[in-house]
Amino acid sequence: MTPEEDKIVVEALDRFRKCEESSAEIRSAMLDDLKFLSGDQWDEGIKRERTLPGMERPCLVVDRLNPVINQIVNDGRQNRQQMKVRPAGGEDEPTAKIIDGMVRYIQNQSDSQSAFDTALEYAVRCSMGYFQIRNDWEDENSFDQKIVIDRIENPLTVYFPVHLCKASDYSDAPYCFITDDVPTEDFKAEYPDVDVSSWEATGIGDTGNTWTTEDTVRVAEYFVKEEKTKTIYLLSNGDVTDNKGNLPEGVTVVKSRESIETKVMWYKLCSGAILDKKEIPCKWIPVIPVTGVEMNIGGKKKYFSAIRFAKDSQKMMNYLKSCQAERIALAPLSPWIAAEGQIEDYNDIWAVANKRNIGVLPYKPQSISGVLVGAPQRVQAPDVSVGIVETIKETVDDIKAATGIYDASLGARSNETSGKAIIARQKEGDTANYHFVDNLSRSMRHCTRIIVDMVPKIYVTAKIVRTLGNDFTEAVAMVNAQYNNGENINPNGELYDITAGKYDVVTDTGPSYQTQRQETSELLVSLCQGNPQLAANTADLQAKLAGAPQDIIDRFRKMLPPGLVEQNKKDIPAQQVQVMEEQYKSMIQTLNQLVEKMGSEIERLEFEAKNKTAQIEADILKTQMNNETQIEKTLLTNSHAVGMDASKRAYENNTATAELINTLSARLEQIETMLQKTGTAPARNAAEETRGTQ
Repeated sequence: MTPEEDKIVVEALDRFRKCEESSAEIRSAMLDDLKFLSGDQWDEGIKRERTLPGMERPCLVVDRLNPVINQIVNDGRQNRQQMKVRPAGGEDEPTAKIIDGMVRYIQNQSDSQSAFDTALEYAVRCSMGYFQIRNDWEDENSFDQKIVIDRIENPLTVYFPVHLCKASDYSDAPYCFITDDVPTEDFKAEYPDVDVSSWEATGIGDTGNTWTTEDTVRVAEYFVKEEKTKTIYLLSNGDVTDNKGNLPEGVTVVKSRESIETKVMWYKLCSGAILDKKEIPCKWIPVIPVTGVEMNIGGKKKYFSAIRFAKDSQKMMNYLKSCQAERIALAPLSPWIAAEGQIEDYNDIWAVANKRNIGVLPYKPQSISGVLVGAPQRVQAPDVSVGIVETIKETVDDIKAATGIYDASLGARSNETSGKAIIARQKEGDTANYHFVDNLSRSMRHCTRIIVDMVPKIYVTAKIVRTLGNDFTEAVAMVNAQYNNGENINPNGELYDITAGKYDVVTDTGPSYQTQRQETSELLVSLCQGNPQLAANTADLQAKLAGAPQDIIDRFRKMLPPGLVEQNKKDIPAQQVQVMEEQYKSMIQTLNQLVEKMGSEIERLEFEAKNKTAQIEADILKTQMNNETQIEKTLLTNSHAVGMDASKRAYENNTATAELINTLSARLEQIETMLQKTGTAPARNAAEETRGTQ
């Protein structure tokens, strides 16, 4: 390695030790929570005493905590967080929508919900979960990159300098480590020139005492921020630059200040060697935590899971249930009381009397001082203690109070009887643990900020990208179209310059799109009950919300009354379009002749209007021409009203048809202008004004 690489490795080792020291207590508590939830719920000393050979006693685990975990996590899954990108200041709103759709598409393609759910579940289980963002090649034959969101399966493999992180989402973290155990054979095949030796650093919960075992080699991903100072200048035209040379003519420097430029480097380290490295196109560490309850006690951070303070009550429950089971199990094993000599000839039978179902237990009658002794009798078994039963009930209440989850939240019958009371108790449970979902929301917001920061650094040239809407409908758009030599596929010629501008991220918490659609469907069905007309007029919407095939939706839509929905362009047959085009051509020809005739006649009449007789004739002729024109106009207007809007919408991409429509509309405008010039044109009504502007 070079001296510079040696320095990086030495610094990484030192920083790793600091990470482990600052998070040792947190990691120890996390590991204890995970073991407890996996069924290891008895203290080692008590369990050892109860499992001694020949002295075994029950050590039951009656788990009441994992259902609580599932309730909190599944509630978060039902109410998915939605991130939205909006422009900051006066930035471009359409571009913000494109970036918002790109972010949603990236999250969907990366299966980000799995990453978010895993992080939330670990935050609830052991107070801390993580996920990460990375950039990678789109495929093996591409030079284009993509952004990927990955889950982190084991939160105990992540090391942050907790003592240096002040932000709740660790956005101010200067460095971070993620460790991984790679099979030795795979490691040697990928890095044959690397000497497999031990790296002594390891932390609590991170399996293995060394970085190298017979079967695996420990590899660490090391993320670190590298900062350098630069001077930036505010120019008189409002721009900011770090290069004051070659300024435009007339532009001067208004003021300057020192600024810090940050970049993130990624190194893969193992055994004191750098295996790989690259620059991350982002200014934040792309590893994001989802935390539980956070407290700062004596200058040290502590994190608490949802079950941290319910573990003692759970231990008490296990002990009481074990004692109860032990008492019940001992009931059929109560000893027998017999007089001496009563069973001496039947010892083999009586020896298994407590183990087998024996129909007859023989014995020899015995007398003492001439008095016959009664038959052998079983000692009465001890009853299950009432105190144990009552204490179990109290322990159950203690677990509910510690977790904030009551019977109604778990779907069990409770003291509540009315629907409002049950909903109120369920809401109480949701509110008691809402901070876990809210912490996930903060982490997802930081995740979206990182993606928005990476997008303009990855997509630097003109590129066709896919976007995803709130309803998960896909669309395509060309971003940075200004770099595509004038070729722009966007319908309205938008540039969508994602390399410029600043954008904010906001959070929208609530039901997912699927849940909203289901609720809307239920609402529509309830409104249509007892209202057949509304049901008939919304049949297509009900079918769409129910997820019916498109052909069924289209059939319902054709059955709707005219004017309720706009006619779709695919609904007009091609033969009808051809007939309409021929009609338009004929109309345009007639209008051209009429315009020429009107022009010459008007000029003649205006010349002859100097005398009264000519004026009267002109008025009569104008009235006659106006009537003819109105007849033609009425025919054209009716045709225009019936077919113009649908045809124009249906075949707006057909250049020939569009030209015919535009020519026809222009001729109608020209005729009306001439009529207004002669003072004989009638005023347009509102419907005609509306059609004239379309």
